[in-house]
Amino acid sequence: MLFNFAMMSTWNFFGRSIIYPIYLSPLRHIPTVLGCPLWGQTYTRLTNEIGVPERTWHEDLGPIIRFHLPFGTERISIVDEQALREINVRNPHYFVRPAQVIRWMIPILGERGILLANGVLHVRQRKALAFAFSPASIRRLECRFWEKGFCLTDELSGLLDCSLQEHGSDGCLDGFDWIQHATFDLIGLVSFDWDVNSLGSTVSPLRNVFAEIFALDTGSCLVQTLRLYLNFVKYLLCKMNRAIDSGSKVLKEISEQILPSKLKDMDSTIVSDDIISQIISQNEKLPHNHPDRLSYQEIKHDIMTIFGAGHDTTAAALAWTLDQLSKHPSKTNVEPKSKPTFLLSKTHAYPTH
Repeated sequence: MLFNFAMMSTWNFFGRSIIYPIYLSPLRHIPTVLGCPLWGQTYTRLTNEIGVPERTWHEDLGPIIRFHLPFGTERISIVDEQALREINVRNPHYFVRPAQVIRWMIPILGERGILLANGVLHVRQRKALAFAFSPASIRRLECRFWEKGFCLTDELSGLLDCSLQEHGSDGCLDGFDWIQHATFDLIGLVSFDWDVNSLGSTVSPLRNVFAEIFALDTGSCLVQTLRLYLNFVKYLLCKMNRAIDSGSKVLKEISEQILPSKLKDMDSTIVSDDIISQIISQNEKLPHNHPDRLSYQEIKHDIMTIFGAGHDTTAAALAWTLDQLSKHPSKTNVEPKSKPTFLLSKTHAYPTH
């Protein structure tokens, strides 16, 4: 008995952490970052800005690489366009999310939302959400994008003027916090017809909670990493765990406020054009026993997903775009092909910086 236990323990530690990823894993033929699989590239990723190590590895090894998290956990990083299209567009239901990642993200994103749903559930979610996220549906929301875009432009222009006065043309402007505020407002307005007013208010529980959850300091990243492997870590009394619990509570409260009101609005003759209203409208057209009909819980978790997974990625993409425009100012002289008619009554000019 003791011998069997010792053998199993040895295999679980050394076999799974070292022998399997090096000699037995079906992924072993993919170009792999050098290092011991037992602890992987954890230290490098914790002590560098997010994305910097991966960028270096891709430059050295190619568009598809393998690296390791602690205890021989394998991860694939992909920047190949065809491979990404296969994973994200053509056959996403074949690529199952790791159980550790799902367990870590459930408190914030919900278990049955589109991001964490696997297999047939994911296919059903994509089908249910397709109409609301179609180009035609998003185009109807164009004025809401402009509305928050102008608010963000005003804030960034003020920051830029202050920076120029204090530091001259050599100053560096960090507007990422304001960009995050804008994406919160934008997602709330476009997705739920709800003005979060993160740009105009100094007190925003939702924004503050997410700022703590997505903190990038070493201690926070370490706790997040340990939560992937050790279940008891989520019970420790630390700042990150409190932030995740608070964030989960806030998102559940918001989804519980939004969803009943949207379901009630379905009784009216005119349905709002926001994303979640369109999802519910299409869902209500299906019979109650239809296999493609989303449950109350699934729609609730989709609301959590849109807020939890949408704001930070959108803010990062917008910040990168503004950074590139600041480095290539000639590109800012390109006027849009057409201006929305509602802009004719606006006094705002198109931003030039």
